[in-house]
Amino acid sequence: MSRPSIHSRDPALQEAITLRPVPDILFDPQYREARKKHLDGVRHLLPAPQPIEGVLEQELLIPARDGYQVRTVTYRTCPASHNEKSEGLAAQGPLIVLFHEGGWAMGDASDEESNARLFAKELGAVCLVPEYRLAPEHPFPMGVLDCWDVLKWATENFGEIHADPTRGFVVGGSSAGANIAAVLIHQARKEKLSPRLTGQWLSAAYLLPPELVPEEYKYMYTSMWENTVDPVLPPLLKGPDGKTEGFITDMVRADVTSPLFSPFSQEWYNTTAEEQTPIPKAFFQVGGLDPLRDHSLIYQQVLENAWGTKTKLVQYDGFGHMYWANWPQLQRSQDYWRDMMSGMRWLLDKEE
Repeated sequence: MSRPSIHSRDPALQEAITLRPVPDILFDPQYREARKKHLDGVRHLLPAPQPIEGVLEQELLIPARDGYQVRTVTYRTCPASHNEKSEGLAAQGPLIVLFHEGGWAMGDASDEESNARLFAKELGAVCLVPEYRLAPEHPFPMGVLDCWDVLKWATENFGEIHADPTRGFVVGGSSAGANIAAVLIHQARKEKLSPRLTGQWLSAAYLLPPELVPEEYKYMYTSMWENTVDPVLPPLLKGPDGKTEGFITDMVRADVTSPLFSPFSQEWYNTTAEEQTPIPKAFFQVGGLDPLRDHSLIYQQVLENAWGTKTKLVQYDGFGHMYWANWPQLQRSQDYWRDMMSGMRWLLDKEE
């Protein structure tokens, strides 16, 4: 397999950056407000920036293992004029649990609200979006454990939220959210979570720290230092011999070898054939300029070759990390959301 080519910025992306540059990424809690201000300024351009008629949005407080109440927003279809009697009439839909982006240290449930509204409206799904605790105030693995506790709660209380996970049970997200989804897929297999997960949506995912790259895939692992023109995410390594550093170790304080951080951890990756129970099918989306590009390309290969997992991957050449969230007016952002809906239909076996 030839190594992925290095791409320059698409002219449409370059024009969008000139008109509306993203704030400098400081990987500091102070960046949260600048990030929020930037994203709030373009939120009206998202596919579903406001509540949708026929989709009920509610807040839950779901207990974590230490008693903390995880604010979680649910989205589901309901009669247009709902009341306590009519709410129970809405058909039970497949269950999708979405984890928001933000480098494990930023963001909130609103980052996934547009996607959740679309999945509920167009696919009849019930979506849960937990607002997990953030680093550095709550270092790794607190946020991941919050998400796991919400996921477990959902398997025990899906009737309460009008979901039927036997019709489909998907986890997903973008960037750090996709990382959480990927590791919880493996955690769910280990813990024999029931009902079983049936799919994973991994968008712009951080999956593979340099310390864990399998020897046979090292030739593919170049985007972490070669992709230098991504306007959102700078190169995360100085070269092929680089090690994980910066915000992941300093602010998130992640143990990059932990099974709660990477699907390539020793516990998940080096398993015997007897231990390799099926992994749910996976849908990937990634930008060609994204320093994380090769995480998705390599993990797709591993899932297909080592696990026999069905996968689909869409790559957006000339575009970088989370470009659709930062410049939603672009035609290529519209393409991303169209592909997202198509990919989720595939994960739920709802292809038209």
